[in-house]
Amino acid sequence: DVNSADTSEMTPDMKAQIENDLSSIYDLMQENEQALSALRQQLKASGIKNKQLEETLALYEEQMKQKDEEISTLKQKLEEMNFNMEKLNEKIDQMASNLDSMANVQQQQSQVINQQDKALHTVYYVVGTKDELKSHNIVSKSGILSKLSVDGNFDKSYFTEIDNRNLSEIPVHSKKIQILTTHPSGSYTEVETDGEVAKIKITDKEKFWSLSKFCVILAK
Repeated sequence: DVNSADTSEMTPDMKAQIENDLSSIYDLMQENEQALSALRQQLKASGIKNKQLEETLALYEEQMKQKDEEISTLKQKLEEMNFNMEKLNEKIDQMASNLDSMANVQQQQSQVINQQDKALHTVYYVVGTKDELKSHNIVSKSGILSKLSVDGNFDKSYFTEIDNRNLSEIPVHSKKIQILTTHPSGSYTEVETDGEVAKIKITDKEKFWSLSKFCVILAK
């Protein structure tokens, strides 16, 4: 319509129709932006890695960017043809404000998701003699394992804190060991080298940490 328009022959109704059409396009653009953003957030929250879906979303986002540039060029052309862009400019400003607000909300949600993800996968392990474990309140004077929890009264700084997805083995280097915390059999093996237990090899991470986020190994 704009490319073929002779502004001297256009009626106010024709101009109004073009302005309304462009305004409707901006509404649709905003809906699409929000829909894509919501899909991206849902995909991130699910923790599922889907390469095909990621590529599809990236393609749609690139197309949205191109269309936005095309519409900006069209808007500039309409302004040169003395169209009244005041109402449309208000809508564009509102759209930008809504997208900024949405981006802030998504950033906050992403932070929460990242914190939850970190908390979900954070585990703790320690290797020590009976005296060492006693001195840090990990075991009692009678040798009984303390109640271990994130908010417990033992010395958590003595533990190694790590993401369980990045932990496949725990170095031990002791003649004999006893794992005081509960970890299902079949989820780990003891690897011996030169007459000592060199390390605990975790063969099933999910199963190993299913009963406790803490692993306490008594070195004898």
